[in-house]
Amino acid sequence: MTAAVERGWNTFIFPSNRQDLALDWSSIAMISPLFIEEGRLFDLEHQRVAAFAEVSSPQQLEQLQILEEQADNVVVDLLDWQVIPAENIVAAFQGTQKTVLAVSKTQSEAQVFLEALEHGLGGVVMKVEDVGAILDLKGYFDRRHEVDSLLNLTKAKITRVQVTGMGDRVCVDICSLMRPGE
Repeated sequence: MTAAVERGWNTFIFPSNRQDLALDWSSIAMISPLFIEEGRLFDLEHQRVAAFAEVSSPQQLEQLQILEEQADNVVVDLLDWQVIPAENIVAAFQGTQKTVLAVSKTQSEAQVFLEALEHGLGGVVMKVEDVGAILDLKGYFDRRHEVDSLLNLTKAKITRVQVTGMGDRVCVDICSLMRPGE
């Protein structure tokens, strides 16, 4: 937890029977503890902030969509799933107002959840013992947010158009990088 707090993360999930541990951490660091109990996450005032579910099949994912209609936030532990199921969960909750977070055991798994279907989930809950995973995830976020990683547009003049036959088509989507009038 120390590595996560030092890197700016402040929300942690504790078992409901470990409120003492959460309060100890709260006394030395600015954290927002949440407590898991019976498939739900609660804050210190025992207000429900999210639903929690373990999902190991497409049928369970479908059930989760139906059962948790009233929850604004959903934390999902995708047991033994890989890339395609990460895309399935993004697709399942796309178009809803829910914030969906997935439990991740590695930085690379977290990255899959955050990038699935080019939209990603609303976030990840890291469940790790190794501080390296926290450092790697922070590095990923730093690289993702670097301004230098964006390509700069340069003015160019088209001097000719030439037919070169049938070839691979290329689609460059720069609309999200442009401002009105460009």
